[in-house]
Amino acid sequence: MTFYNNSNMNKEIGLLFLFLNLHLAVSQDCTLPQELWGNWTSTNLGTIVITGTSPSLTFTKLFTAQTVSANEMECRFTSGTQYILESKYHIPTFSSTNPIFMWMCLDLRRASAYSYYYYLNSPVEFGFDGYRLVGLPDATTSVSDVCTETPDTAEFYTMIKDGFETDAVNAVQCADPVLGSFSYTYTDDSGVTSCENAISSFINACDNSNRTHILVNNSDCMSINPFYSSSGQLGCIANVQDSNSDVYYISLYNLDTSPTTQFICIAVTKDSNGTVYLSMKQTDCDSGQSPTTAPTGGATMVLSAYYTCM
Repeated sequence: MTFYNNSNMNKEIGLLFLFLNLHLAVSQDCTLPQELWGNWTSTNLGTIVITGTSPSLTFTKLFTAQTVSANEMECRFTSGTQYILESKYHIPTFSSTNPIFMWMCLDLRRASAYSYYYYLNSPVEFGFDGYRLVGLPDATTSVSDVCTETPDTAEFYTMIKDGFETDAVNAVQCADPVLGSFSYTYTDDSGVTSCENAISSFINACDNSNRTHILVNNSDCMSINPFYSSSGQLGCIANVQDSNSDVYYISLYNLDTSPTTQFICIAVTKDSNGTVYLSMKQTDCDSGQSPTTAPTGGATMVLSAYYTCM
């Protein structure tokens, strides 16, 4: 008969709890948080509908080869902030014996109760129009099969809850570099500069008491609309800081009544003299987007502060 002393028993109990904790860290009891249930407008997947039942998530973005009206996904695993989802229906392939399903590694981050940003942590798949989704068999059981990459900090997407847009734009304070009142110059992606001597034009993120809005006045430089807004009213709905630099990426929501561009992403930084540099792009930022280089179809701005309000 083998006898165990208390020390050995304690060690074994500790190892058992460690095993259980590691097992629970990747859970197959996958339900998206209740706060997310409802309809969302996203920057890259169209309308997203999240439920606590089946399907867990649908989105309306269609890829080139698809004919269905929505992509229906089931939540299979969770790992930290990552939700691993599988399409309910297989993707047509040349093989009928080994059907392939669309898998998504959705890395969700909360900006507020009404706006989230997220990464897709799979490789770029040209079969899905260059989106970070992956085709795998139904038997996929490992998070590491789906969540194989960590995209650049700037490569995030944003979603805002339908019917709660006002709440969303009042919930998130704009990032520090833009908290001020500024004169500005504007340079498009072809190198044409405007508004250098526009004394009456300014950008102001101080008027709102919660510092959640950016207001633009272009009264003496009306040839351009900074941030693609005709009304000059935008709300900050997500701020993401690059941990390796002083660059912030800010998702803006255009408050025009009928906006041509609803979402705008800016990369912004401030130097030691207080000068702010930013680049802007419609919808989402590019991977590696620099505050001093205009992305294709975008522009850069240099902001000089009248005062700050941090």
